[in-house]
This record gives sequence, structure tokens and C-alpha cells, in this order.
Amino acid sequence: MLISFQELSLQKAKALVPLECENCLKIFYKGKDNVLTSIKGNPNFALRFCSLKCHYAFQKTQNWIDIQCSECGKTVSKQKSKIKKNKFSFCSKSCSATFQNKNKTLGASRKSKAETYLVKLIREDFSNLEIRENVRDVLPSNLEIDIYIPIINLAIEVNGLLHYFPVFGKEKLEDIKNKDRQKEIDSIKVGCHLLVINTSQIKYWKETKLYLDNEYKKVIKPRIESLITFNS
Repeated sequence: MLISFQELSLQKAKALVPLECENCLKIFYKGKDNVLTSIKGNPNFALRFCSLKCHYAFQKTQNWIDIQCSECGKTVSKQKSKIKKNKFSFCSKSCSATFQNKNKTLGASRKSKAETYLVKLIREDFSNLEIRENVRDVLPSNLEIDIYIPIINLAIEVNGLLHYFPVFGKEKLEDIKNKDRQKEIDSIKVGCHLLVINTSQIKYWKETKLYLDNEYKKVIKPRIESLITFNS
């Protein structure tokens, strides 16, 4: 209110009481009776905002903050609750995918979250097998293999968005595709069994996890079992 409670008490019953909206800062008016009723009931909304629109806009400014995209540096508004859950923030799914593919697990290792999870599944069922990750000494071209099981000569590639869409431009995509084709050629040369798991169409980790569970159960595990039997 723009007047004191003492001044309010001196106003006539039908008098209009001046109020200032906390969002747009405009002056608006409510009848004295309505003001008194609001004070007794829920003054947090009725006396603070000139409209529902301003009420919701104010809530948004309180719950959202401006931060920089971890990939491109663009300023973007994010809910505080979501920022607390994630170390990195992005302005778009494209920037998120670019960052994840560029940095993988964001440490010294180049493993993606999907690769790490897939290795975990394999080790749970085949604890006796040696599993190598991000190796470059298997193919003649020295191109990197995400997951490699030496005893059965099985290579597994987990290909995300970067392998199928021009995240870094068409020229970079063509280069990546050429390397993927070279991996296929090299695998045939050295008799390496190559499995490619395409996760590019999946947006969220929960969906990716379910997809990997299904691929492991229907494709990867049966292939490992058959190769173990063949080599025994």
C-alpha cells in the first residue's frame, strides 16, 4: 500500500486505496473493503500485484536467473531448481549435444556416459572378460574404438548426434563419417567384429539408458555369448 494503516482506517468504506504493483511498479487501486478483506485473507497476491499476469511474471523472475551457456556463451534464463541439479547449462539441445560430444565425460577420459553405462552392463555379466576402453592400437588406421574386448575381438562403437548431424558443420560431419567408414573397412581387414550403437535420436539420459538396456539384451549380450562359444 502507498498509505499507512492509520490513513487507511480514516478512509471511507468505498474509497479507493492506492497500491504499487511489485512487478511493473504501476499504481493501481482497490476499494477499502477489498483491501481490508485481503489483509485478513491473502495479501501476498491481492495487494502486491495489479494482475495475474504480473503475479506470474514476478514469480518467474524470482525462480529464474540469467546464466551463460556452457558451450556458446549465450545468455539464457534457467530455473534455479534445474541449475542446482546440473553442473553445466545450455541454451539449446544442439549446444548440449555439441558440448557433450566435444568433452565426453568432461575429464581426462573421453568416455561418454552411454559408453560407461554399457561397459558396466557387460562387466556385470562377463566379469572374467578384459574390456578396454577408448583404444587406438587395434585398427591399422589407429582410429579410436570406444569399447574393445580382445579375447573375442569385438569392438563396440556408441555413436551419438555428432556422427549423424552437422553439429560442427557439414565439413566436420563428412570427416567424422569418413572415419566411421574407415573403421568398418579396418575392422574387416583385421577380422574384428564391429557393433555400432546409434544413440543420436535420443534426447534424454533416461531414454538413452532404456535404449542401451534393450540393445544390450537383444544385440550385444547374444553377440558376446556367441563369440565366446565360437572361440572356446
